[in-house]
Amino acid sequence: MDMINGCGTTLYGRTEVEIDGEQYYIATEFFCLLWVPLIPLASYLVVKEKGFDVIVWANKRYELIELQRLYRPHLHFLWWAAAITLLFLVIYLNS
Repeated sequence: MDMINGCGTTLYGRTEVEIDGEQYYIATEFFCLLWVPLIPLASYLVVKEKGFDVIVWANKRYELIELQRLYRPHLHFLWWAAAITLLFLVIYLNS
């Protein structure tokens, strides 16, 4: 997952799951433009997470297990967020 100036791929969404008494979470990797998630690439079970994330700079490393399908709840929420962001951008540019 690499992003430069808000363009690239990153994980969005976090749905907690418990498997055999262990806590994990599901996240979806998106291609982003200006930090807006546009195209879902894959969903993962995140087993371990190391590092930190500061607003525009992240130093995170993950141990991931790829899921066979995209995790739909992340798609609905993030597409709505992207649509609203683009709407505000259009309104701003037309004013």
